[in-house]
Amino acid sequence: MTCSGSETSLTSCTVADYATLNPTCTAIAGAMCAESGTTCTEWDVRLMGGSSSDGRVEVCRTNTWTTVDSMGWDYNDAQVVCRQRGFYDAWAVALTSSQFGSGNRRIAHNNFQCSGSETALQSCTNSVYAANTMMESWYANNRAGVSCRMQNQAETCSVEGSVRLQDGASSREGRVEVCQGGYWGSVCNTGWSRLNSLVACRSAGFKTLRPITTQSAYSGSGQGPVNLAYVSCLGNEASLSDCPYASGIGVTNCYHGNDVGVKCP
Repeated sequence: MTCSGSETSLTSCTVADYATLNPTCTAIAGAMCAESGTTCTEWDVRLMGGSSSDGRVEVCRTNTWTTVDSMGWDYNDAQVVCRQRGFYDAWAVALTSSQFGSGNRRIAHNNFQCSGSETALQSCTNSVYAANTMMESWYANNRAGVSCRMQNQAETCSVEGSVRLQDGASSREGRVEVCQGGYWGSVCNTGWSRLNSLVACRSAGFKTLRPITTQSAYSGSGQGPVNLAYVSCLGNEASLSDCPYASGIGVTNCYHGNDVGVKCP
């Protein structure tokens, strides 16, 4: 098919009988379209597909909203986006797997390399995305996103390492939250095990040999930071803070959609 670009319909373009020319061809053409009449300010940033604080990162380029490929997307980049959107940057979370959809918009940039101190994404080094139709299906599942929070949304706490269960159907179940750095924060489900659940129940004051783990924010999403990730308990610890763990702050994809919870029957 050969079009000049001015046609109003594909039927006006020159078309060859490709089935006759190449009967074994299985390639199917596609296109990505932008809304006509869309206006935005160059390098403005917005979050789409989620909420006002969580979503797919979209950047205005040449009067069109575009998406960002998640290659190289990390905590520093997420900090800049959250700061640019008016949120508390220290609790930013980088998302790399199209958690909020692909948006059906073209990718304009990838490989952002922010230091984390910039006030706007346009100040960061980045690469202009070179379209490659063979890779579009892969990139559709790898749009960059962020999860942001306001510091005043978090509840303060005073006993470091203490554990509580929040927003469950009873006092014996809920989202696992740990006091760290003066704030209650959730725990990322990355690497979570039954032994972790056993210790979480014990930490919250409940003895059980049959803890049940709930995933993907079963008891709702936390409002503060994600305090812990990669918790690895042996099962005999008195508290989660006695188990090896990593700080959840800055861990890619550890956002409140992955908050872990437990039931302590």
